[in-house]
Amino acid sequence: MYGSEADIEAVLERARRADVDHFVTIGSGSGLEGSKRAIQLSIKHRDVSATVGIHPLEATTERGVIEQYRSLLDSHHIVALGEMGLDYFRNPIAPEIQRACFTLQIHWAQELQRPIIIHDRESKGEVFSILCTHRAFETNYVLYHCFTNSVQHMYEIVNKGGFISIPGIVTFKNAHSMKEVARKVPLERLLIETDSPFLTPKPHRGKRNEPCYLKHTAQYIADIRGIGIHDLTRHTDRNTRLIFGIKS
Repeated sequence: MYGSEADIEAVLERARRADVDHFVTIGSGSGLEGSKRAIQLSIKHRDVSATVGIHPLEATTERGVIEQYRSLLDSHHIVALGEMGLDYFRNPIAPEIQRACFTLQIHWAQELQRPIIIHDRESKGEVFSILCTHRAFETNYVLYHCFTNSVQHMYEIVNKGGFISIPGIVTFKNAHSMKEVARKVPLERLLIETDSPFLTPKPHRGKRNEPCYLKHTAQYIADIRGIGIHDLTRHTDRNTRLIFGIKS
């Protein structure tokens, strides 16, 4: 994990030297304090934007907590809501609570006209079904974070107007399904991500992940698609700026 403020500053600087010119820091997965820290980081740095969301591993229907999250969404530094969704992999939180929390956040995103960042683990299509039921694809940009599902499901998402984000897992030897998705997802629907500090791409696998390693994921995807890295990143940069409203 990232530690001190000095550590974070060094991480950002290494990424800038690696030609990363804007960052979206995900303010979910570490409770309310994680969302607050994401906002604080975006206030401090002009090239950092934040998201706020209630991760399915922290899903709740407790009114006081819900109200605190909702109050954070008034910050103009927030460019999206999420990660949100469902996680049925060893998650002790009841599915009905996860669904209620997910649905509430979809409505918040629609009210605020902000993009939706999806976390979907072993929901067997339930996340997609809920998004369709609430017409999220028609009203908001929907980005599937860290997509590890099938090519068939990828096509279902992009045909509804959604976007697919691929992390460094694609560089792993046995990530066969993800490699196939990376080859076939339409360029106008593709993003790449770090999921820092996790999922470090080769050749740095085993180390803490950082945004400066994004270039390895980009090069790998460009190679398996048989295109130049500049062609790939031209599309992924455009898609990222479109979804999050980031100016060049």
